[in-house]
Amino acid sequence: PEMIEKTPFEVVRKSDREVVFSGIIEKGKGDFSRFNPETQEEFIIAANGQESFPFRIGPNWLERVTYRHMVDFMIGGRHYVGNVSEI
Repeated sequence: PEMIEKTPFEVVRKSDREVVFSGIIEKGKGDFSRFNPETQEEFIIAANGQESFPFRIGPNWLERVTYRHMVDFMIGGRHYVGNVSEI
């Protein structure tokens, strides 16, 4: 958000540092919504000598990487309800 207007940015594949998408920052935002990778590789945004944290993009990505943890939490938080044998 602090980048100067019209600063170029690049989406870089982390593994080989190849630029796979580029654009211009406008109104504090670098729009890369047209970038639609078909892989599970990690990418980095680079602009004006600064870089983002590595990230991945894909259909239902949030659900794919968090679902197992959510289920485990529910199992751990509710496992005493209705499944303890009466002695």
